[in-house]
Amino acid sequence: ARTIRIPVHVEQLERRLARAERELTASLGRAPTDEEIAAAAKATREEVDRARAAARAVTSLDRPLGEGEEGRLGDVFAAEGPTPEEEVSVTLREEALRRAVEGLPEPERSVVRLRYGIDGEPPQAIEEIARRLSVSRSRVRELETEALERLSLLRELQGLAEAA
Repeated sequence: ARTIRIPVHVEQLERRLARAERELTASLGRAPTDEEIAAAAKATREEVDRARAAARAVTSLDRPLGEGEEGRLGDVFAAEGPTPEEEVSVTLREEALRRAVEGLPEPERSVVRLRYGIDGEPPQAIEEIARRLSVSRSRVRELETEALERLSLLRELQGLAEAA
């Protein structure tokens, strides 16, 4: 197993090249050239170079950047995903939305939760909501419209319109 995942086709090529190199070394009595290995493995010289580049040694992200420097190698790479500030902002917006939805009367609250996938459920179609709540589709639409009108009047949600 490798620390860093290498595509399957590259691993297969590496194995083919290693087998060809072993067989050529045994038959020629010397180390074969890259061209000989490529020919024996039915590969191009470029494929040989790429396979060897993929097998380079792995280094630690905790390795110091240089002599006498404070930083580590991992410090110079951008982290994937949202920044801490973005995560906090999203969390605060979600919390404000949850509090606002909690303040809605019960039938409207259920419709909004189901319709927009709040609280971890995937968003539902109007027909599904009508079936689950045992009401007509037109009643679901009315409840949704009423709920959205109420939510649009809340000050704490007016700031979220920019983020939407």
